[in-house]
Amino acid sequence: MVFPIYIDYLNFLRFQLGYFFGYGMLLDVYIYTIINLQVRLIKYMPIIFFLILKLKVIHVIL
Repeated sequence: MVFPIYIDYLNFLRFQLGYFFGYGMLLDVYIYTIINLQVRLIKYMPIIFFLILKLKVIHVIL
């Protein structure tokens, strides 16, 4: 699973960028939002996939 490694990488970036420039909190919120969105996307993936398929079918018909 790539997810934990991804979070580790984001933490690494946060230490590199965030605390160097003093944007620690801002980046924390940003990273938290990204992870939350990803979790939600994974949950709604089948619906999104279905919608994309429908759109493609409509596009082909048009």
